[in-house]
Amino acid sequence: MGCTANLKPQEITIYGSSLSPSTRSIRWLLSKLLIQHKFEPVSIPGGILSDKYQSGDRGQDKLEKEDCEAGFLNPLYSQKVNKNGYLPVFDIDGRKIYEALSIISYILSKFDKSELYYQRKDLFKKAQNDPWFALSRHVDRPAIEMTRVDLKNSPIFYLDPLLDSGESLEAIENIKQYLDNLNELWPSHGFLTGKQISIVDVFLYNEILNNVTIMKVDLAEFPKVKGWYERVEQDNKIQNEKTMFQMELDKQNSFQATSLGKNGNDQNGEI
Repeated sequence: MGCTANLKPQEITIYGSSLSPSTRSIRWLLSKLLIQHKFEPVSIPGGILSDKYQSGDRGQDKLEKEDCEAGFLNPLYSQKVNKNGYLPVFDIDGRKIYEALSIISYILSKFDKSELYYQRKDLFKKAQNDPWFALSRHVDRPAIEMTRVDLKNSPIFYLDPLLDSGESLEAIENIKQYLDNLNELWPSHGFLTGKQISIVDVFLYNEILNNVTIMKVDLAEFPKVKGWYERVEQDNKIQNEKTMFQMELDKQNSFQATSLGKNGNDQNGEI
């Protein structure tokens, strides 16, 4: 008989932000699979890494606008976690994975052997379902570029008085067109890949959550999307993640309002 008594439990750490759709999706999947893990929050904007990785006075690590590279993340994060500065990062026993879908693929392969949250053995069905990940538009390839950071961290997407600017109105119209296309594509079954919630639903839900919350998009215009969105929200761990997202967003709203109050409105709508 093989002996497992001396096997050391794997240590898993997620570096990310509750504002990040992919971070929330990864945490959801680990929680549903009952995988113990630590979460190290990386605040955006402002660039404050959690206390464990601070050095000296917390205030000294705040970044000026010209230093806010790689998604407004602290240089300490780049030095200690990911040299490219992106999030989320998945660390298992000191080995890191840096891109959201790669992280999810690893978790599914390693921990979801029964395929509870994504069917993979039927290659034809998998090929049919994989494109739903791409539709989320939140897959960042660090080796290439990160195209949405400036928009996500601009005050125009946090503060209502600025939502009538040309830049934000154009972005909102783009999102509405995206949701309209989704509404036309929607499958007939209850969730995206079948009758039960999967990581694909969660991945797309978290992207849409950011849009409808931050940019005040009304899903009533897209009834199929709205019905699915409400079904996903019946999951208790989704509710937990949504609460954490709202708490972090409230903190960022306060941060943005304070910054604008001190410095006035930036012409580019960025910190």
